[in-house]
Amino acid sequence: MAIHNVQQIIERMKDRDFDIRIMAISDVSNTLKDTTESLPRDDGKVLAAALTNALSDNQSQVQNNAMECLGVLFKFISTEIMNATVTKICDNIGDKKLADRRTTLSATLRSVLNRLPDTIDDNEAIAQMSEPVCTVLTKHKDELSSEVKVDLVDTVSTILVRAGEGLGTNANLASKVQDVLLGMLESDMVSVRKRAIVALGKFIIHVPDQYSDEALQFIMQRYSTSNNDVEASNYLRVLVTIARQKPLRIAHLLSQILERELSIVDSAEGERRVTSLMALETAVSHSPELIGSKLDRIYTAGITAISFDPNYNYDADEDDDADEDDEFEDEFEDDFDDGIYEDDEDDSWSVRLGAVKLLAALEQSNLTDANKLLSKVGDSLIKRFKEREDVVRSEVLVTYAILLDVIKKVIKPHDEQGMDVENGLVEAVEQQAQQVVSTLLATIKTHPKSTETKQLAFAILARLVGISPSQVADTLSASESFGILQSASTRLVNANLKLDVLELLSQLFERHQITPELFRFIAAVSALVSKNFASTVFQVPSTSLTVAKKLVIALRASADEHGTDISSAVGWVRQSARDVLSLVYSNDQAVRTGAIEFASTAVKCFGDLIGSDVLGLCLATLAARDKSSALAATSIRALANGCCTADACELLKLGDIKSLTAGLELVKSLANYGDAGLAGNPNGALDEVLGVVGRHATATPPVSLALLTIIMPLASEDEVQRSIGVINKTLSSSAVHDPQTTTELCGLFETVGRHYPAVVEGWRASLFRSWSSTYSECAALRSYQNSTSTQFTYPENSLSSTSKCLYALYSGLFRAQGVAWSSDHLAEIVANLMLALRTLGIAATHGTLPADNELIKQLDVHLGSSHEDVRTEAALALGNYVGKYPDVFGDLFTSAVASDAKYQGSRIQAVKTATDVIVRTSTDSATIDSVWQCLLQFVLGAQETVPDLIPQSLAIFGLVYPEKYLPQIATSTGSPNAVAAIASITAFRRDTIWATRTSSIRRLTLLLLYSVAQNKPSQLSGLVKGFEPALYKQTEVDESLIRIITMGPFKKRVDDGLDARKIAFQCVYMLVRNIPDEVTPDETAAVVARGIDDEADILGTTRLIVKELLVLSPSSLLLRLDSVAEAVTKLVGKKLTGTALRQEHESLRENTLSSFVLFVTLERLAKKSSSLLAKGMTKDGAYEKLRTTISTRGDDKTVIMYEHATETVDKTA
Repeated sequence: MAIHNVQQIIERMKDRDFDIRIMAISDVSNTLKDTTESLPRDDGKVLAAALTNALSDNQSQVQNNAMECLGVLFKFISTEIMNATVTKICDNIGDKKLADRRTTLSATLRSVLNRLPDTIDDNEAIAQMSEPVCTVLTKHKDELSSEVKVDLVDTVSTILVRAGEGLGTNANLASKVQDVLLGMLESDMVSVRKRAIVALGKFIIHVPDQYSDEALQFIMQRYSTSNNDVEASNYLRVLVTIARQKPLRIAHLLSQILERELSIVDSAEGERRVTSLMALETAVSHSPELIGSKLDRIYTAGITAISFDPNYNYDADEDDDADEDDEFEDEFEDDFDDGIYEDDEDDSWSVRLGAVKLLAALEQSNLTDANKLLSKVGDSLIKRFKEREDVVRSEVLVTYAILLDVIKKVIKPHDEQGMDVENGLVEAVEQQAQQVVSTLLATIKTHPKSTETKQLAFAILARLVGISPSQVADTLSASESFGILQSASTRLVNANLKLDVLELLSQLFERHQITPELFRFIAAVSALVSKNFASTVFQVPSTSLTVAKKLVIALRASADEHGTDISSAVGWVRQSARDVLSLVYSNDQAVRTGAIEFASTAVKCFGDLIGSDVLGLCLATLAARDKSSALAATSIRALANGCCTADACELLKLGDIKSLTAGLELVKSLANYGDAGLAGNPNGALDEVLGVVGRHATATPPVSLALLTIIMPLASEDEVQRSIGVINKTLSSSAVHDPQTTTELCGLFETVGRHYPAVVEGWRASLFRSWSSTYSECAALRSYQNSTSTQFTYPENSLSSTSKCLYALYSGLFRAQGVAWSSDHLAEIVANLMLALRTLGIAATHGTLPADNELIKQLDVHLGSSHEDVRTEAALALGNYVGKYPDVFGDLFTSAVASDAKYQGSRIQAVKTATDVIVRTSTDSATIDSVWQCLLQFVLGAQETVPDLIPQSLAIFGLVYPEKYLPQIATSTGSPNAVAAIASITAFRRDTIWATRTSSIRRLTLLLLYSVAQNKPSQLSGLVKGFEPALYKQTEVDESLIRIITMGPFKKRVDDGLDARKIAFQCVYMLVRNIPDEVTPDETAAVVARGIDDEADILGTTRLIVKELLVLSPSSLLLRLDSVAEAVTKLVGKKLTGTALRQEHESLRENTLSSFVLFVTLERLAKKSSSLLAKGMTKDGAYEKLRTTISTRGDDKTVIMYEHATETVDKTA
């Protein structure tokens, strides 16, 4: 890859106008991002030098762009140039004249080396980059700011991680890096020392042992002998860093380190003690197998340190607590700091924090059993719940929650196996539970405004409920604890805190029976739960509804199983059920579902106790809701338990379809309980539902037909016989049935055939009369209009539905009688030949007909009928039959291609139908392939025109199995047999493939067309006009293939049809370039305007199309100048959001520039052809609007880009 005019770009980077400098760097960056090819060495060298100089530009945006571009450039240049660039940047950092640029330069160095491509495997060259970095750190260590030193030390760390092995070949450089990092460890800047500790750890981990051993020995020696706490802490932190990343590297030293730290940890002070605890924690977490006999001493160190608080008297707090008011209501009004005494010079909190982390590591290490953890660690943590420092208190609470999780893992397997937990672990938790709850309540009281404390406290309580629900329930039932739960309803309380409180209640109601004590607690807290139904805080309403539902279930269970008197809770249930009904219309789906589930649960559990008025409101709300949006079947059945059939049937008289559908669902739920559910009057219910069907014959609710299927087996035979007249209305030719309606109809007819054999004949006769009447009307209309197309648009629905219902009717009858299907049955029961043939085809599709050569002969005779409708139905029936018995496909195909004109069309139609059935339903790949070979060999050997249905049959293979068969069709397009080539091309351009909703199939089809148009365009001669409209349709944006992906606060627009659209534009270009005489210039020009308003790649292809059209038909382009100008104007006016990424801004700028180039090209041509500009150049035309837009937007670079486009076109010309 070569970047054109590199020298010109370099000059633009030096331009006085910083906008031009920015655009020049962006051009290089965009070019590099769009390619994977290598860059010539000289180009890479000069660009690297220019970008390095740009880092010292006086404009920050230029610096930032240069930093970004340099990172991209490093993917394309040699390590030699990289080293030179790194050296130059380091030299500039040391240059006092550029002192104010040092921060940018060091940040660039760190960023660029962090993004080194993984493909670079020259570790020695990468390691060499550390040399200039170490040099500048050594020579200018007193001049550099802490920010610059941090960047440079981080850069060394990056090099060590990436190419530490490379230092193994250069002992001097390894020694230099070691000395520099050890020097940085002595810095008086804390941030630099921290980075040096990390870098030294990486040096010892990644540099070969023979070079890093010296550093490790030096660090260990200084750590072991140092009497300075700060120095010892720094060296210990290096060892800790190594242990956390590669424990085996210092495993041989760990025992010595542990012994030293355990001997001083209790007596050490400040930072030294913190580091000591950190070392112990690291050993427990990363090398537990090496702890051995030191475990008890480590426990002691952690438990001793967690109570280290020499400057504070907790007993005084407890005395103060005794005098405080026990009211909690006002203590949850805000989340600000509680103003507790803090000593800025007291750093003992960091010791306690380190101790808590050590205990957390012990909990998760599996070094001791859960009983010992609970007794040793648990008691110590509980005592620190009232810790004065927020950060330490939070860590204490988290650590206790972890302890409960560890215990839960031990308890659960024993519970599942019905075993006693070892050593009475559950009992031990229960003994501690009361103290935990009481201490947590006291802690919340002591720190009433600490939201995090409350959240963690409730999280612990929720975990305790899972292990010891009784103890938690008994303690919370005390009246003085009620106040803390009022935080669940306080307006200003943190949302997560509310959710934690609600989760605690959820766990409590789900796991613990309602005792009298807990019932008193519930009486107080239930109002807080229902108060949150109307909260506007995310998740709080839906969670509170779930808690309320569990409370209702718990109340009902306690009353049924333990005889608890819950009468006092009925009022709350009634009022809550009334309150939630308004929420079933919420825009939040979770709230809608929660409201309906709560209402249905309340009705199910309390029934008539909630009052007839509330029950009526529930039913009315149910009737008004759209089932598809929220109503689950379980909720409907629950509501059905609370009403009677008479009430439900009243809903069937409602006028609107949504209410009617809800009523039908309700009656259906009642009908599922049998005759009792219908109050002993199934005939009455049948009449009500038939009334609905009769009133909505042209748009029958499918649920009404499903309901009839349930009711009819319960009704009398006379009622069933009379119902056929109403049902036949739904089979009228004016009704357009959706698949669900047809399915429900078939189920209904099958039920009647199975349960009422005596009425089958009457239903059959009614079906026949209905169909005959419909067909007679159609035939008369067709004769009057002299149009055969009426056959397929008017009676088809009726024929299809009637034949399916007829098949279902007799399927039910034959199933009840134990009789097998046969063609003889159809001859007896169906007097109309067309209805018989269609029903036979359905039976064949279902595989209910046995193999019968005589049947094939009979159907073959009907293929020669003088009646076109009969021929069509016979072909479909025979095709479906052969599709289920593919062994006879070869005989059918042979007879079809050898037939005379009288039979050939129908037989080939049967071949296509059979092919479709076999390809779509057969699971035998060998059978499918044999049918494929049969068709393909005929096409390849054809000497005369191939019937169009044969390529259509080939297209079926390409549609269902595109990966396997479309390439074979493409290969056949290059056949030396012209007839075969044309047939193959016809196959993959069938409308069925173009129109498929599967974007991958459309993409494969377009790829095939592109391949033919590029490599064998002559094969498309005479065919382009046939598929040209469909191809141009593919250049339009298909909105149905666009989806929005939500990623946190951001939304990304994904176009699944983009790949296929790109190929469609490329196909248009190939056709215009290779066979221009075959295309329609005016239609092709219309594609240009669409391409301007599309993605960048498509815009590039559009420019190529324009180039060809300028030669082929410039007038067609000029006549479209107005629409082109509209598209460009739209692009110029496009605004990006404030959160748009820089890449999006650059892409828009590039698209705008490219569209300007295209438009200026047409503008130049237009000025030479003034006679064609009557529309496009008028004052009110889009052309003039575009010119006005450009001239009035000079403040945002539009004019500059337009002028740049003009220069580009002029140079090209």
